Amino acid sequence: MTDLPPEVLRRCDILGVRVVAEPLGAVTAAVEAALGRAAREALCLCPVDVHCVLEARKDPELARFLDEAAFTVADGMPLVRVARWMGFLQAERARGADLMWRILERTRGAGLGHFFYGGREGVADALVVRVAEAFPGIRVAGAFCPPFRPLTPAEEDDLVARIHASGADVVWVGLSTPKQHHWAATMRGRLDVKLIAVVGAAFDYHTGGIRPAPAWMQAWSLEWLYRLVQEPRRLWRRYLEVVPGFVWLVGVQLLRGRRRGGG
Repeated sequence: MTDLPPEVLRRCDILGVRVVAEPLGAVTAAVEAALGRAAREALCLCPVDVHCVLEARKDPELARFLDEAAFTVADGMPLVRVARWMGFLQAERARGADLMWRILERTRGAGLGHFFYGGREGVADALVVRVAEAFPGIRVAGAFCPPFRPLTPAEEDDLVARIHASGADVVWVGLSTPKQHHWAATMRGRLDVKLIAVVGAAFDYHTGGIRPAPAWMQAWSLEWLYRLVQEPRRLWRRYLEVVPGFVWLVGVQLLRGRRRGGG
């Protein structure tokens, strides 16, 4: 594995969140390099979308987690387009589901143990089967589907012990935003692992629970519309607030940047 530390990745500030603005290959290589080190630092990989960026403006703990994460990457074409408008022309999308699959594939022979935490009942177990089929020989350390309520202190202790006993090197977290980020922020100081990766709906994508949007919709930043059609009751209010709010705030940021730059 080529040594490419996360600190060399270029980042751009989008509404206060420092997002990696690099090609997907560079992001993958940097994560792969981190996993190749002996150190067990519980580095955090966090693909963010527009919703997450706006949530961080209201949630100081989330904002701090994103700022401290080793890999805060753009999971969504709107963020990529903003990064390119800001001069980071090499920026590419690093969708959580895609990045997860690339990392599993590229490290399959490294002997790393993977633990899957999250998802609806049965999803994590189904993902274990899917991963084992896709990557023969990969070491699946374990899986756990948590209850919808917060874990009690005793349950947290049991979970930490379970992850450590499994010999996991990577913990993949598939919860909602910002629940998964708060979980990772709490656990990173307790888990003796190399990487905690919060990948949202990736579990559902890889087990067939969510169908990915057609490529042309993803390219035109319309994946939100595809998701809205699939889950209107859950998502309509979020998108009604998120889409116009993001467009307005980014417009203001870009206009201020042009004025400071004399444009």
